[in-house]
Amino acid sequence: MSGSNRWYRLAPSANGSYSAGTWTQLANGPNSPLYFACGVLRDGRVFIAGGEYNGTSAQVELAAAEISA
Repeated sequence: MSGSNRWYRLAPSANGSYSAGTWTQLANGPNSPLYFACGVLRDGRVFIAGGEYNGTSAQVELAAAEISA
């Protein structure tokens, strides 16, 4: 069992609508956890913690990614 290591960016349409926006695939992450917690921090970084069935990795990882506009 595995989650996904694929990351995507949702950009709003020219009218500012996210429901009519476009998705763009970003670089893949280092692993593919399932059942993890995440949140977007006020400064735009994404905080990810935990996860089960982390691909073939047996280590605990803490990752943060920056979202650029």
